Amino acid sequence: MSKIAATRVAYFGKVPSRGDFIKSGENHRLLSTLDGWLDGTMERVSGDPHWKTTYDAAAPLHFAFLGSRRRLAVAGHVVNSRDQSGRRFPFLTASTLQVEQPLAFAARSPLALSRLWARMQSLTNELINSTDCSALLGDYGDIEVEVETDARAYDAHMKDFLEIQTLGALEGALRDSGHPVDLRNLLPALGLLLQPVMASGASRLDKGLALPLPDDPVYRYPVAALWLDLITPFLARAEFELSVFIHAVETKARMLLGFNGAPEITLHSALDPKTGAQQNITLDDPDWVEAQTRSDYGLQKLANYLAQPSVTMRSARSVYRDVFLGD
Repeated sequence: MSKIAATRVAYFGKVPSRGDFIKSGENHRLLSTLDGWLDGTMERVSGDPHWKTTYDAAAPLHFAFLGSRRRLAVAGHVVNSRDQSGRRFPFLTASTLQVEQPLAFAARSPLALSRLWARMQSLTNELINSTDCSALLGDYGDIEVEVETDARAYDAHMKDFLEIQTLGALEGALRDSGHPVDLRNLLPALGLLLQPVMASGASRLDKGLALPLPDDPVYRYPVAALWLDLITPFLARAEFELSVFIHAVETKARMLLGFNGAPEITLHSALDPKTGAQQNITLDDPDWVEAQTRSDYGLQKLANYLAQPSVTMRSARSVYRDVFLGD
C-alpha cells in the first residue's frame, strides 16, 4: 500500500551572501536539535589547529537519522559554508518523515530519500552561490517534496538490482570508482563485526563503518541500500539510533554509518579524514577475515560463493543471511 508523504524542507546555517545565521520558519523543534548537533560537531572540528583547511576541503553530505524502532526519521543535506565575513559554519537543509516500519525503511532509505536529497542539494547550491539569496529564502517556505515512506514500495527495485548485479560486476564498479574492494573479505567482515550485536542485544557500537559506493549515479543508491539491507537485520533486537552519511560527490563516494546515537561523532569523522580513520572501520578489503574463514564451515561456504564472479548478488545475499542470520 502506497504511503506518500509531502514533507517541507527546513534550513539553518550560514551562507556567503548574509552576515549571520539564517533559519527557516518551519519545524523549530527539528532546527533546534540540528543546531545543537552542528554546534557539537564544530566544537570537535575546531579542536584541531588545522581545522580550517580540513573544513574547507570537506565534501557535501546527504544524511539521515533513523531509529530501528523510532518512527520519526530525519533526512537532510549539509555543506561546509561561511557567512559574508568569512566566518565558517555549515549550512543544512532537513525534513522529517513518519515511517510505520522503521527498520524496513532504514534498509531501503537510500532509495526512498534519493529524490529528496537531490532536491535539497540543488536548493543548497543555489543559496550558496547566490549573491542575494532573499528571494530564494522566500521560496523555501513553499517547497514540499513527496517521499514514499512504505519500504515495500522499493522491494521490486531492490529485487531487480540483486538479480541483475553479479559479484564481479559490483566489485568491478567499486574498483573503477577508486575503492580497492575485495567482496570475498568485505561481506564476511560485515557479518562478523555485527554478529555480536545480534547475540548480545547491545544498543550501540562505538565504531562506525565506512562502505564504498560506485561513481555511477544509477547504481550508487541501490548499492547503499544493499549495504543497509545486509546490516539492518542485526539491529532488530535493540533500539538503535543509526546515523547515515553519504558523500554527495561525483567520485570515490562512501557511506558512513554511526551506531552510537551521536551523529556529531559521525559527521566529524566525515569532515575530517584523520578522525574518520580512527572512528570508522573501512571495509574495502579487510584481509583479517581470511584466517577466520579457514576455520569456520559457514564462512568457508560463503567464501566459496564469493569467489565466483558470476554469482548474482541475490544468491550471495541469500548465503550471507543463511550464515549469519540463520534464514
